[in-house]
Amino acid sequence: MLQGVIPAIVTPTRNQRVSLPELELYVRWVVDQGVQGLYAFGTTGEGVLIPDVDWAEAVRTVVMAAAGRVPVVVQCGGISLHQTQGRIAQAVASGVDGIAVVAPYFYHYGDEAVRAYYQEIVSSWPTVKVYLYNIPAYSHNDIAPGVYQQIAQDYSNVVGIKDSSGNPQRLQAYLDAVPGRAVLTGSDALYETAYGMGATGVVTGVGAALPSLAVAAWNGLKQGDARMADRVNQVQQAFHRYSTIQSARVVLAASGFAVGESFRPLLGLVATDQEELLQSLAKLGIELPGDK
Repeated sequence: MLQGVIPAIVTPTRNQRVSLPELELYVRWVVDQGVQGLYAFGTTGEGVLIPDVDWAEAVRTVVMAAAGRVPVVVQCGGISLHQTQGRIAQAVASGVDGIAVVAPYFYHYGDEAVRAYYQEIVSSWPTVKVYLYNIPAYSHNDIAPGVYQQIAQDYSNVVGIKDSSGNPQRLQAYLDAVPGRAVLTGSDALYETAYGMGATGVVTGVGAALPSLAVAAWNGLKQGDARMADRVNQVQQAFHRYSTIQSARVVLAASGFAVGESFRPLLGLVATDQEELLQSLAKLGIELPGDK
């Protein structure tokens, strides 16, 4: 079960393909910062835009680079059930420790359709640890607490849920729905709130670029000190002013990683925005990692 700080890692690219050498180097560095797990190819990792031809090898690269030091969970949810099942099969064959599946997206689906979708997936993979992934702002489909509760109660391989709604009440509803399962917040703004509620961990976009800061924040909360969690919140606000995805890329590039550009149709930050972002972080006293 995932717990603690789990960076939602960025996917390095070159010429609109996954840069496997840089991905390996980056993953090793993130793990070295003391994180408790890796969440690959989610929203920050642009997973839904990764070319199908690169998918399996990219998953294998992350698993190989992590080398069993921390658990690796890969977001496998696609645009269709067929694509999702195919990506799960490749992820499982690559030796991942678990999978995450975002709620089905593009079309609007009711609770019954969402429930049936997850039931088919989790019943197809009874020995695989599955995390549901709720991000209604992007998927336009919400995983109702009652839907999560029924699926988790019916299938023991559903080990938890990642909630990126940013709503503390929804996070609490998931915690209450199935006690003992992992509930992870996907919001860097909710570090302190989520920890106080009893969430098992945070899947962090800020931690994708500044993993040591994310680890220090979570460890500080364990000791009753919220100062670093406040710092993460400030960094998240700076990131969110532009785009968490692109801000993480800018910070990593400034730290010496050849992360490349986002997959199209996503566009990177213009030079003035990059400069403003780095200046904002400097004013917050954020020191970039330097040589990797």
